[in-house]
Amino acid sequence: MKKLLVLLFVFVLVAAALPIIGNKLISSALDEKIELLHDNGIDVQNTRVDSSYLQTKRHYEFLLQDSEKFFVYLNQSSHGEIPSYVQDVIDGVLLGADVSYSNVPFINNIVVDIYPIKLSSKTMDTLKESDQNFYDFVSAFLAKKGILYNLQYDMISEDFSGYVKDINESYIENDGTNLKFSLFGMSYEGSGNLIAPNILSSQMQNISIEAIKDTFEMKFNLSDLNTESEFASKSKYASAVTLGNFDLSMKGDDNVSMSAKDVQVSMSADTQDTFAQIYAKSSFAQMQVNASALNASMEGFNYDVSIVDLDKDALEELQDILAETKTSQSETLELKMKESFITLLSRGVTLNIDDLSFQKLILDKTQDLKGISVHSQITFKEDPALANKLLYTPALLAQNLDTDIKLKISKEIFNKLNETTPVAALVMQYAKEEANNLVFEIIMHDGELMVNGRDIKR
Repeated sequence: MKKLLVLLFVFVLVAAALPIIGNKLISSALDEKIELLHDNGIDVQNTRVDSSYLQTKRHYEFLLQDSEKFFVYLNQSSHGEIPSYVQDVIDGVLLGADVSYSNVPFINNIVVDIYPIKLSSKTMDTLKESDQNFYDFVSAFLAKKGILYNLQYDMISEDFSGYVKDINESYIENDGTNLKFSLFGMSYEGSGNLIAPNILSSQMQNISIEAIKDTFEMKFNLSDLNTESEFASKSKYASAVTLGNFDLSMKGDDNVSMSAKDVQVSMSADTQDTFAQIYAKSSFAQMQVNASALNASMEGFNYDVSIVDLDKDALEELQDILAETKTSQSETLELKMKESFITLLSRGVTLNIDDLSFQKLILDKTQDLKGISVHSQITFKEDPALANKLLYTPALLAQNLDTDIKLKISKEIFNKLNETTPVAALVMQYAKEEANNLVFEIIMHDGELMVNGRDIKR
């Protein structure tokens, strides 16, 4: 009996100590993260802890003190280069973070609300000097946590999910312009490092912007946006975007509107091996443009393109130079970029257009011009002497190209083009008819050009 009581006492003692241990473990992990932020340009301005036996809440205020150092850290960790203009915007921003977690060990889910408290002093001073009313609006908006990101993160599995707080705001400018902005139903989930996750997806129900003044009206609306990204590494990734509806309209002296339905865009890349491959696809069910000079509707658009056999080393060199141009500009840098691009081409590259087409083009709601399709393979052959050719014998560059193109165009579109480009009539003699379409099979090899089996003499 005595042994049982001792065992029970030990069990109760351990159970009572577990929340204290759990709090200490998570607290230590948070302190490590904060120290890492401090080493990379972010200072903690204020900290508040409210801890009970089973639950702990912490409030932090982070000042982006050294944005240059912080962005170096982000660019080292993230999958893509962050534009320098973002650095200029958030330099000196004060962020609030409310963190809550259970003290019980093995419940490793942390909930964080992140929100801007103040913009940079420079930005706020400029706003105050130029427009006191807008300064007051921004200050009040931030004070009520108008922009808030919620994050739920499992420290063991590194799975996370969250949402962006709905926004529905309006503001009347000094000149009487009524502005409205709304964002609803935005959420996300993923896995991996929060700065550079392996998997990330997001959904947004609707975003809209509206500006009205006197007889002028501008409206923008985007709905049912979904994104998915998967990063195996910095050199291998895939991403996709789908969009239900997009609408933009401007009414005034001239009425202009543009809309699209069922838009899909995807891109993937693999640069792990000696040669890089890049793939891009996009499509939409319908797009309409209405203006005084143009009233057109396009249906069934599809785009499927790949660039393969890119020399990996030359591509990475060009990407590094392009990243450098985002922060500085000079004639030396422009020359390096040009030379790097020529080097990339000299190693050879192939462009495949598996499909570039649309099924229907309607003008002025009455003229159905039918569709067009293009399938091609264009190879720029490897040539160590490319730089010299460009400089001294550019006419010989045609020998570097091998092309195989099949163009199918409706007679209606061809006739419409012929109205504004009479030279199209000269092309007609090479055309091959296929139902209601004109077909052109264009082949170039070693500088020799053929269209539908007929030589084209230069």
